Amino acid sequence: MKIKDGIKSAIEGGWIPQGMENSPQIRKPNEIMANFYHQPTFLLNTSFWKAIGKTEGWENDLYYRSNVDMEIYCNESEFRQLQCIKNIQTGKDILSAFDLATN
Repeated sequence: MKIKDGIKSAIEGGWIPQGMENSPQIRKPNEIMANFYHQPTFLLNTSFWKAIGKTEGWENDLYYRSNVDMEIYCNESEFRQLQCIKNIQTGKDILSAFDLATN
């Protein structure tokens, strides 16, 4: 999934970007995308991932064991967020990291 599609999906799932809670722009996804597409700090926002999960059906609980002996119990939205962050940490650019985590 491309970040632009992820933003649209999150908005459909009820995500409201921080600082835009009372803004009339919340009804204009293209304006939100223009403002946030180049500032991908929203990738760290759990509510963003939960909203995508709501529209994409990522509701399964998962068990994740990393290669550093860390065990994590989470739902699929949380898991995909962790995967995106891990992809960035291992040198992927942000666009690729998001795409890999959401496909």
